Amino acid sequence: MKPTEDPDDPQQYIAHVRRSLLETKLDLSNKQHIQTDIHQNVQEIRAILKTNAEIFHRCMSSAIISRDDKRRSAGLGRRGTTTYARIEIDEVHSQYHGNDKTVFVVYPTQSEKSFPTGVLSNIPSELEGILKPTTYREEPHSSYIDHEAYFHNCLVLHDDILAPFLVHLKEYLISVQICLGKIDEWIMEPNETLHFLETTFGNVPRLHVKKLGEQHRSKNTTMFLCHCPVGRHKDEDMCLKCKHTFRKHNIRMSPEFDGDVTCSYMCPHRQDYFHCNEVAAVVLKECSSCGRHETKFSLLNEIERSKLKKFLDYITS
Repeated sequence: MKPTEDPDDPQQYIAHVRRSLLETKLDLSNKQHIQTDIHQNVQEIRAILKTNAEIFHRCMSSAIISRDDKRRSAGLGRRGTTTYARIEIDEVHSQYHGNDKTVFVVYPTQSEKSFPTGVLSNIPSELEGILKPTTYREEPHSSYIDHEAYFHNCLVLHDDILAPFLVHLKEYLISVQICLGKIDEWIMEPNETLHFLETTFGNVPRLHVKKLGEQHRSKNTTMFLCHCPVGRHKDEDMCLKCKHTFRKHNIRMSPEFDGDVTCSYMCPHRQDYFHCNEVAAVVLKECSSCGRHETKFSLLNEIERSKLKKFLDYITS
């Protein structure tokens, strides 16, 4: 069978290419009751983009590594995934600091979780070959599609192509919103605990996640330092960098303030830094008290929270 030849006439050729795109890439025959009105879809897409941008910037501030090539070179995660971090506080400790002083202290930890984020970097097959996606210029987001710019660029398309294109684009942006929503929900979970601490103790210092590259240099060696109480890291705990237990590390300690130590862990596989999930201890309140009061309260249930409030009232009365 002889293949169909492209029309020689320019106007007919343009119509032929558009018809081909509609039949192959942008076929809507299997999508019933879809709104193809350009103006309405533009309005809906702009609303989706606004929401997505707000969630995206919230999520990216908690991203440990945003680009897959960097993540693979660091040996972290899987292709098409991004690791995010959040600060968690599970307990409040009351500690005796001498001179009839009791302090309320928390030891925040940084937890991490990987999420599939391939949808942020890849457009669906229906949109491929029509308009090349625009990615963010600035690091560390340069592997992610700039959906706002992509939307602006598509508006130059002829209405015959634009109408079905917007239908698929809207569906794609909804899937992006679902992806970002799952990440945002996980990141925001500890906020309720932080709100409880703020209402109980007043202002709580703002805590930030540690990102790969926030390093401390000492004697030509790059490493992460953590300021943790003696015994905070147990031998069976896992190093977040090399995935081995601490007992396999070479450990050097030097005295610090109030009995703390600076723990420098050197991974045995010649990795020159250690990623500690501990954040520096935060003092919430210091009170004058008679006697030695040392205990801890879980923030994960209401009974323990109620005990904490009563104990705080007793100490400060």
